[in-house]
Amino acid sequence: MNLKKSRLLSLATSILVMSASLVGISAGAANAVSAPVTVTFEANDTSGAALGGSADFGGNVSSVITSTVGANTSQVGKIVNGAECWSGTTFLIKSDGDQLVSDVSKVVTLDLYSAVPVADVMLKLEGGPGQPAREVKVSHTGTGWETLTYDFATGPAFAPGSYIKASLFVGFCGAAHPAEVLFDNISFPGATKPDVVIPRTTPSVLVNFETTDSSGYSFVNFGGASAAVVSDAPAGGSVASVSAVKLVDQGECWAGTTFLNAGVKASLVSAANPIVKANIYSPSAGKTIKLKLESAVNGGDNKEVDVTSVAGWKTYSFDFTGFNAAVDYNVASLFVNFTCGGGAKAGANWYADDVAFNGATGAALDTSGNGGGNGGGNGGGDPVPFTGNAVIRLAGVDATNTYNRQADADFFVGQGWYRGGLRTYTKQVPVGSTQQLTFVVSNAADGAPLANTTVKFVINKDYSGSIAKVSSGAASSTGAQVIVTGVTNASGQVTFSIANTDVAADAADNPGTNLSGNYAGKKLLSQVTAWVTNQNTDSIDLVDLIYFKPADAVVVPQITTRVTGIDATNAAVGSTEGWAQYYAAGLRFFERGVTVGTNTTVSYTVTADGAPYANKTVHLLLGKAYSGSNAQVSVNGVAYTGQEKSIDLVTDANGVVTFTVVNTNVTADADPFQANNLLHPAGGKHLFVQLALVGEKGNQDVLDILDLNYYQDEYATPPVNYNVRLADWNASNSFDGTHVWGDGGLGSWFPAGTGYFAHYVAAGSTFNLKYSVKTAAGVNAPNGTVVNLRLGTAWSSSNAKFTVNGVEVDGLTKWGSNGQLDQATTTATVQNGFITLSVKSNDLEEDATPNPGSATANPDPLNPLFMQIQLKVAGNANTTQDWINIVVTQKAAAPTISSVSATSGKNGQAIDIVGTNFGDALSATTVSLFTPATSKTAAVTTPVRVIAVSADGTRMTVASPNKAQKGNFKVSHAGGTVTGTSVFSASTSATSKPAITFADSVVKEIGQTLTLSGANIASSTSIKFGTVEAAFTVVNASTVSVIVPVGAVSGSKISATNAGGTTTTTKVVFQAAVITTATANGRVGNTVTVTGKNLVATAISFAGNKTAKAVVNNGTTLTFVVPAGALTGPIKITTGAGEIYTSSFTVVPPAPTVASFTPATGKKGVAVVTVKGTNLLGATVTVGSVAVTLSAGATATSFKFVIPAGASTGKINVTTAGGTASSTANLTVTN
Repeated sequence: MNLKKSRLLSLATSILVMSASLVGISAGAANAVSAPVTVTFEANDTSGAALGGSADFGGNVSSVITSTVGANTSQVGKIVNGAECWSGTTFLIKSDGDQLVSDVSKVVTLDLYSAVPVADVMLKLEGGPGQPAREVKVSHTGTGWETLTYDFATGPAFAPGSYIKASLFVGFCGAAHPAEVLFDNISFPGATKPDVVIPRTTPSVLVNFETTDSSGYSFVNFGGASAAVVSDAPAGGSVASVSAVKLVDQGECWAGTTFLNAGVKASLVSAANPIVKANIYSPSAGKTIKLKLESAVNGGDNKEVDVTSVAGWKTYSFDFTGFNAAVDYNVASLFVNFTCGGGAKAGANWYADDVAFNGATGAALDTSGNGGGNGGGNGGGDPVPFTGNAVIRLAGVDATNTYNRQADADFFVGQGWYRGGLRTYTKQVPVGSTQQLTFVVSNAADGAPLANTTVKFVINKDYSGSIAKVSSGAASSTGAQVIVTGVTNASGQVTFSIANTDVAADAADNPGTNLSGNYAGKKLLSQVTAWVTNQNTDSIDLVDLIYFKPADAVVVPQITTRVTGIDATNAAVGSTEGWAQYYAAGLRFFERGVTVGTNTTVSYTVTADGAPYANKTVHLLLGKAYSGSNAQVSVNGVAYTGQEKSIDLVTDANGVVTFTVVNTNVTADADPFQANNLLHPAGGKHLFVQLALVGEKGNQDVLDILDLNYYQDEYATPPVNYNVRLADWNASNSFDGTHVWGDGGLGSWFPAGTGYFAHYVAAGSTFNLKYSVKTAAGVNAPNGTVVNLRLGTAWSSSNAKFTVNGVEVDGLTKWGSNGQLDQATTTATVQNGFITLSVKSNDLEEDATPNPGSATANPDPLNPLFMQIQLKVAGNANTTQDWINIVVTQKAAAPTISSVSATSGKNGQAIDIVGTNFGDALSATTVSLFTPATSKTAAVTTPVRVIAVSADGTRMTVASPNKAQKGNFKVSHAGGTVTGTSVFSASTSATSKPAITFADSVVKEIGQTLTLSGANIASSTSIKFGTVEAAFTVVNASTVSVIVPVGAVSGSKISATNAGGTTTTTKVVFQAAVITTATANGRVGNTVTVTGKNLVATAISFAGNKTAKAVVNNGTTLTFVVPAGALTGPIKITTGAGEIYTSSFTVVPPAPTVASFTPATGKKGVAVVTVKGTNLLGATVTVGSVAVTLSAGATATSFKFVIPAGASTGKINVTTAGGTASSTANLTVTN
């Protein structure tokens, strides 16, 4: 039974079902009767009566007014009748145990005003479930105020608490229905009260199903549901949990379990704690989980909250905000996979734990990978946590019974999808069989068995193409991934069973005894594996279980499908390398270019074992799985929508089948025409659809695969280029990720000019998303232009829930056979150059992204909850666009103010406000100076300009306002408002000039940051290096961070300007000197040239502490002369930025000279020759070519030697570091 219908039927039943249809009495007007309960609607009325809101039903609208008709001028009740014949108003509800009528008196009177006769004015009294309702009808003459008397004497015996609620129906079904009436003075003389009034409590209750659980839980199943406490819940549940409740998804669509009754006058929710939390395990995603709270006294008083499941464990929040505060919600019921309205019960097992009411604290989920609970293992005790790398091997797998696909394993590991050590196998097993799979689990570090460890058995693994119908225990699958858990024994082994229920016709060919070979025929696959942590942490076995036919199954012929009229002469022949493991031998692959927007007729010739496959059904695979097909095509009215379509066709008598592929893409979708399009279709957009025609064996038939690649017509009109840009969101109020995401790789996929933004919105908020749509020339797109929007775009990892233009986005990844799909799509039409979409966030705030404190913050580090939107102008148009990631965000905490840096300020003076939570990603932070009202003056609020807010939101710098005012600073954003306690006096006097202080002249390069301090410097509107404007960031009122600008000259002074004037530093900023080239050597007096930048020298010094004076000194060229006494070594050049050195400079000594020698003639071995000259120190000497030995006492101006025995007449040659010199005359040598 549908719960929503149940609520309506309950209401209708309470109104229409009458246990007694009694007739009352009408009398003339009378004064009010004093009674224990009398409803007068006056200010002193203590009856508890209430009108309006939940009091009304069937369209009634009731209220309390002052009567202006008849003799009654008091406060009275007014009822405007609703459209339903059973419309009414419940004007009084007393507490449990009270009685409105009793054996003391069973008569009720009331005064009613009506301008028209009313045949049936019904008063209904009712109580709790199972107690009779009593209804009495009387008539009204329509002559104004009349007192109506209702006698409830007849009917069932009175029971305590039977009659606590009174409802009035004026003109009940079948009677005249006046537009409105007034009523007053309802008297209940027989009303009684119980002796004891029990106050309502809101107990903090935790239901965790452990032996220590004191909640008093018990199970009442309905609709075929089943609930029991178990100790083998799946891994990942509540930390340290031993027990949980197992809920079997079976029975009626509305099947559920009542598990808690908190007792009389207790409520499981309260104003302070309206959210109920629970840890729930779901076997699959996208299912409805319903928690219902109701009153034990009246089941019609209830409230239900739905959430959508994810696969596995999750802590869910059920938000009961808006509950009726007058109701004791003391009974709790849980419905898993509530399918009323669509779908059927799956029979799967669900688990729940740690249901927390009224602020109780439940256990967190175990994220260690080991779960909570025993896991049903036989290792003894709770499973042992394991956080290392495990090795999990399937026992009994070897070369005799499996097909080893090591190439696949190497590829998967190389892609980073799996950890090293992966083994990949194909294992053939009989269709319809149950396999017992034993896994041996060990520690990768030392090979030791991992005993008593939770292992996850993965069935029909994601992305494997599994289609087999299999089950393991209570878990079953027909293709979607399912995970069950077990626990290893003392030897590190765990066994799982997997049962198949497919039929032989769907299975692969029987392999006979060749179990070690690859399969043939249909690929009826269930890919299985097991791991302890995950596929990236453990070394695992990945096994394809291929189910095969019995040996006596009908033999399927070998079908060959060949495309007709397409070959190497008119199409590109593609490579099939690497496809052999997926297709039968003989596979061919063609790519054929065709014009976009046209129809293409394709023919195939089909044979079976070489003979025509005549008058047989074959299957066209349109947009073949995993091909990446993206064209808009249809065949025989069946459209490709991103997932492979299988279309049945029938061959003719010759085995030929012909069909037409209709393409509806436009010019802008395709790549431009090229001369070789037909033969070698290619391009960046690569708009295509892949076709294959198969028989009974699918990919194991011999196939021709054909890609139809669409390109623009050679003479097509170029498509219109549109720019679709965010109209209201930009870098000032959003994160501009253009140079983070776009330049980081996405920019290579999409046209230049694509923008990438993220914008923060509040959880649960409704807002407009607006784009401008213009041509490349800036002209508005025509009204009515359609823009298609992709919501939660494929591969974006979008995970937030939104409603966009009425289209629901559930935040769940969508997978098709062609890869990931957009979560949803919608369209918008251009009006006056814009499209506007209404968007509503549907996520709870507690699930939202933490507020980063700035609208321009990068959301990447926040693990954001977001939806990505992309756009495309429909029709013949190219779209350059702004991407947007809409980030669902929690509210910022309210700001606080702890101090203010000054007690007064002049106009524009920088002031620091210190506190917390000054930043908000969802709104701008505003500041004002507030002076409260007095008995003589009105309140004054003066806006204050915010100069800067610190990244951590603890400091904000503001400008003192231009107003003479004494007040308190008030800081506001969407998270709240705070008014400081410090009194601040603002004035209209101009602020003082900024001060600039830094210890010494500094050295900085272009683009480097320099910190400047000084009083009031944050009030600066301009900071310059010399004459060049510099960008700066305010740190606080007395500190700014400045970037040395391009064009700044070394040695520039810094100036800062505000409204009070300009301050210029006496110190300067130098850029470091850089030497590009320098003279390497030279003699004293030679010129040295040094080039580079920032070479304005203040001093030059050679080795030997000899200084030189600059001749040219323009910053890029520096020249000077080698001074006397200079020694070899680096030259030190001093600039304003400090000292810089050249490479070692070699000082070349002066060349020697030979002035004279004596005697002119001498005897070998006897004569002593004296040589005079200059620069002779350290010389080597020869006579002719014969070396001589100098005598002691050589100086720079003379030396002596004895003519050597081997010498002959010749010149005296002198060589030093400075060069070589020879005598003018020969020395004559004799014997």
